[in-house]
Amino acid sequence: MGENNKTFFLLRMENHFDTSIDTLEEAVEILHSGVDSGISKGGIIYEVTRPLVTYGNVADI
Repeated sequence: MGENNKTFFLLRMENHFDTSIDTLEEAVEILHSGVDSGISKGGIIYEVTRPLVTYGNVADI
């Protein structure tokens, strides 16, 4: 599992589902757009680099 780890970003915005995004720049743009348009009051971007648990038939996500 170690060498196949893929870094992605988890965007958590108030009043929305969590969303995984491939680049930090895209995550920042979505967060700013959501707050500036009034859709959300704010959010947090997490960097995700290491899966802790996998279950079932997991493709290269």
